[in-house]
Amino acid sequence: MALSILTYSIFTGLGYLAQTPYHLGFFRFLAALGMGGEWSLGVALVMECWPERVPSVACGSHWSSR
Repeated sequence: MALSILTYSIFTGLGYLAQTPYHLGFFRFLAALGMGGEWSLGVALVMECWPERVPSVACGSHWSSR
């Protein structure tokens, strides 16, 4: 999880230094990879802490369970 957060942070920061739209797109793509890794691990950790009656809200499937 720490590597995912570090990846997201570094490439989001590098987006500030982008000189062309292509550079920005590249940095945002790599930042999204870090965010994707953090999201999956973060949801699993949150679901461990939340009460059992609301796990679908934590994983984002609240509307699909109705």
